[in-house]
Amino acid sequence: NAANVAIQTIAAKASLLRAQLLENDGKRDEAMVVLDNIPLTEEMTAKVWFERGALALRSGEIDKALKSFDKATLANPRDAVAYHSLRFAFDGYRRYWTEKIRFETASKSNPRDAVACYNFAVALFSVLKDGEALQYFKKALEFDPHLSDAACGMGKALQRQGHGKEAEAAFVKALEIEPTSAEAKRLLTSLRAQKMGK
Repeated sequence: NAANVAIQTIAAKASLLRAQLLENDGKRDEAMVVLDNIPLTEEMTAKVWFERGALALRSGEIDKALKSFDKATLANPRDAVAYHSLRFAFDGYRRYWTEKIRFETASKSNPRDAVACYNFAVALFSVLKDGEALQYFKKALEFDPHLSDAACGMGKALQRQGHGKEAEAAFVKALEIEPTSAEAKRLLTSLRAQKMGK
């Protein structure tokens, strides 16, 4: 009946909030368990599947993200956000696997291939594997100290991990390598503006 549905909807909203708080505390696995156990009411089905997909995407579980976004869009076809997220997940996933294969092939013939490292780092960054992306951006820069894009990539990965100071240093380094880099200037200006705004 209507009263039961209302109670279930409130419970589902409370669980969504609990999952967000757990993720904020770095407990993604526990957050996913909470999301996986929310009973699906008609009103909340799309929202719950969308949140499951978003958390899976942030955790780098692209397969699970795709399935969840699919279910969210089927539950509520009017929800354009789910479609966009699904496309983002799919594009990122496809690019990641393509670059992974390219990287492994390139590394066999040249273990110090800076461009292969950089492209793989960009793909890792696109599927939110920031820690791994950072390692490969660093390797790319180590193999080719003139690759300012790799320094920019390091900065973006550091910024997304919440390391503002290190990110700023990476953008400055990118400008030292290539003083005319529009990307490095834009990223540095944006980061400094954010700091001023805090």
